[in-house]
Amino acid sequence: MQHGELGPPTPTLSPPPPRSINPPWPVLLAKPESAPQRHDPYSLGQRDIDLYVKVSNAMEPKVKDHGSVFFLRKSRASHVYAAPHASHPARLPIMKLTTLSVLALSASAINARFVEKHETDQVVLNSNGGEDAEQYLIELSPGETRLVTEEDKWDLKRQNINFMDITDTQSLGSYNVHTSKKRVFPEAPVHQSTLEPLLKTLSKSNMRKHLEKFTSFYTRYYKSSYGAQSSEWLLETVSEMVKTAGADKHGAHVKHFPHSWGQNSVIATIPGQSDKTVVIGAHQDSINLFLPAFLPAPGADDDGSGTVTILEALRVLLTDEQVVHGNASNTIEFHWYSAEEGGLLGSQAIFSSYEKEGRDVRAMLQQDMTGYVQKTLDAGEPESVGVITDFVDPALTEFIKTVVTEYCDIPYVETKCGYACSDHASASKAGYPSAFVIESDFKYSDDKIHTQDDKIEYLSFDHMLQHARLTLGLVYELAFADL
Repeated sequence: MQHGELGPPTPTLSPPPPRSINPPWPVLLAKPESAPQRHDPYSLGQRDIDLYVKVSNAMEPKVKDHGSVFFLRKSRASHVYAAPHASHPARLPIMKLTTLSVLALSASAINARFVEKHETDQVVLNSNGGEDAEQYLIELSPGETRLVTEEDKWDLKRQNINFMDITDTQSLGSYNVHTSKKRVFPEAPVHQSTLEPLLKTLSKSNMRKHLEKFTSFYTRYYKSSYGAQSSEWLLETVSEMVKTAGADKHGAHVKHFPHSWGQNSVIATIPGQSDKTVVIGAHQDSINLFLPAFLPAPGADDDGSGTVTILEALRVLLTDEQVVHGNASNTIEFHWYSAEEGGLLGSQAIFSSYEKEGRDVRAMLQQDMTGYVQKTLDAGEPESVGVITDFVDPALTEFIKTVVTEYCDIPYVETKCGYACSDHASASKAGYPSAFVIESDFKYSDDKIHTQDDKIEYLSFDHMLQHARLTLGLVYELAFADL
């Protein structure tokens, strides 16, 4: 998810260890320069400074250095962490530099959890700093662009500012011949007799099982090896689901959509009687904005919940013989996007490709965060499905409301999330009708996202079941509709 009420509590600092000749971590020396104070909910509260760091000869070899000075961040470098020492035992604490001291992160900062050496081998240490730091072109609203570094991107997300990273997709929206065509959707659902038995077979236990596995990866950060591994698991799981249903014998298939950063998107296709396509999406990556390349990011709600919600809807959809045999009027696709947290990178790549190929996408629904309800209940409000009404297709959104009313046991509430708040924005920019639903009124959505506390224990599988009912109802109705 691109936007939310973010910010873990400011962690306390444990005192520095006693001075010793041979400290149990690489020695880093910092030379600070003064800079204005800046509030950062993900920092430990020290002054915002430029840090030039000398790296000892014992530093992990994969860390790049330039002479004797290692420039970790171009500017406003408030966070600098020690890299693991290759010769030390497996357990190493993550360290942080302040003005002239090396301080250990406290137990409250990382739940007293030490990072295993094999875990640090799996994540990316982005050492590309200094004046030559790579820059990215982002779009903060239609036509409003800015050049930023990767650290700037994370700073924007910490401030709840949405954006699309359009560095490699600047032509998105310029090819689509469908943009000017107004799409007409059914006035109301009509497949109740078929759907009611299917809806009863949706399983909360299946969603829990899949989410437990999905959150067991240390992180699903899109540049990490763990992110690549979680994508492989997802590909295998969806492929087995299609094979078990026998849909592969009728042309259904699952594939990776490859990306240069390592974590690939996953696309499952169930051919219909036409090339008109209905897309159901969620994003598979997670992020810990406190330190994306190192800290755990279980991403249970954001967007593990959406991932397993549409996975369960797909499983049940594949029990319908008409769908499996390719007799639906329209082609169906389920997408699990990579790198949503990096600026909708995976979905932009996919819809840019679809746009250039002339693919005829008639509807796209994004499910991003489907499991958190506690703030809604605490506010005395009824549990509901949040239907986003800004930067979406109005006609598709109106039809989604009728689907919620028909097939869900809870009502919907209209809400807004701003520009580029999830992957539906990529489809919309490509000229395809898109919509987005979320777990609640946006102001009551999960405030634990983008931290290590985005865990299963805070989610409601009863609520996720309602989103699965919506997903199954919508995709079936549109699959057999005259679009």
